[in-house]
Amino acid sequence: MFAFLDTGHGADGLGLVLAAGIVPILLCLPLAGMVADRVGCRRVILFADGLRCLNRAAFTATLLLVHRPPVWVFVFFICPQNVGDGLIFPACSALIPRLGDADALV
Repeated sequence: MFAFLDTGHGADGLGLVLAAGIVPILLCLPLAGMVADRVGCRRVILFADGLRCLNRAAFTATLLLVHRPPVWVFVFFICPQNVGDGLIFPACSALIPRLGDADALV
């Protein structure tokens, strides 16, 4: 978000970017638990982290190459980032009880 503040797009653009970040999480959360149960928590976490890592690398390269990127660039890169977040939250929540002892969980 700090990179966006320097672009000069104003509050409307910032609101659009923030909304584009919330919508993918809301769409992924209901399905992510089901995918984690069927495919496995570890695979979902690895996929989501890989997606987020590649997305951050591409976004960083874009910010270094383009002086003042338009709003759609931020929307384009924040969507996959938050899809990864939406996938990883339920998978991590499902993985934690599997790692601990059943008697220790209260």
